[in-house]
Amino acid sequence: MRDGRCLGLAGAALALGLAAAQAGAAIEGGGERYRFEPGDEVIYESDLPRCPVGEFLPELRIARGAYECARLADRIWIRPLEHGTTLYLALPGPLPEAFSLEFTVRSFTPGRPLLRFALHPAEVLARLQEGQAHAADDAQLVAGVIRVGEASLFGAKDAPRGNLDGRWDFRRAIEPGRDHRIAVQVRRGQIRFFVDGARVGHKPFAPAAPPQVLTLFFRRLVDAPQPFAEAPVLVRDIRIAGYRTREAAPEAERDLIRDLGAEETPEGLKVTLSEAILFDFGRWALRPEARPVLDKLARLAALRKGTVRVEGHTDDVGPEQFNRVLSELRAHVVALALARRGVEPGRLVARGFGETRPAVPNDSDAHRARNRRVEVILERPGAASR
Repeated sequence: MRDGRCLGLAGAALALGLAAAQAGAAIEGGGERYRFEPGDEVIYESDLPRCPVGEFLPELRIARGAYECARLADRIWIRPLEHGTTLYLALPGPLPEAFSLEFTVRSFTPGRPLLRFALHPAEVLARLQEGQAHAADDAQLVAGVIRVGEASLFGAKDAPRGNLDGRWDFRRAIEPGRDHRIAVQVRRGQIRFFVDGARVGHKPFAPAAPPQVLTLFFRRLVDAPQPFAEAPVLVRDIRIAGYRTREAAPEAERDLIRDLGAEETPEGLKVTLSEAILFDFGRWALRPEARPVLDKLARLAALRKGTVRVEGHTDDVGPEQFNRVLSELRAHVVALALARRGVEPGRLVARGFGETRPAVPNDSDAHRARNRRVEVILERPGAASR
């Protein structure tokens, strides 16, 4: 490490002050955890490539208006031909507790067209079959509105009565003129909405009746010189599937161990934090990049009992006394940062070992960088600290 500097109590106090000022926490939530995984047990999949242009899918029925299979960009799409077109798909049975729904849309700008998709219980089917298109506006359990000029809307509710108008849960702007994959995932008592693989939002979901009907409602919001059929929202590749396996509930400790690269040792769980993550070379003030790592480390420590040892280490460059003081300062800075994040101060033991405990020989720049580190050991309850 750097030589020619002697660190005294004033330097230690300054280091602790710098650490105390750095208590910001990075936010992590469902958007970082959940990724869309389609169901692996297909319940329905539209066979649009086999639908001749100008024809229809036999299973996709019309409650109002008209539609056809149409070609755009070498793909076959569901193309509504009239404002107010309402289509419905009766599934072979109630959807299981865990399922996924996905489809691709492409919207156009003129007339600000929109598509409302919804999942309903079986009770709406008879009305739709009688041509009562307004039934698609009732008994909505899951719904979304893909629209132009305003954010698209997504929502769900447990009670089948009524619709989701004015009760939307999530919003996401969707650019017109290009394909977007819309997905809904229901697993482990949650419903999750995705656009192009990115989570829009998720919430608890326990419908009083299982969904069994999918409706598609097409309209435009303003007049436009183009006929409706020339600039609607197009739909393709509808897929509905269940899941063969149950989704495991997330385990906070397991996730944190993985994220931090922690390893079990005879002494306890050890997390090794490199100098590059925590400090600038030869310094003891925490870098901004250290904050999310320390946030996770504090959460991991909160899940375990016992002593939390914070041990600073250096390489063998520079005076031995400087290296020992620097390692002590760094250990205390990290310990204070953990205390500021809720780790009980009485559990924390901070020590610096300087260059006396190298992880690897100090025979190259890469090895010396590995030796400049802080190790945090979460001891098992009852273990004797070294």
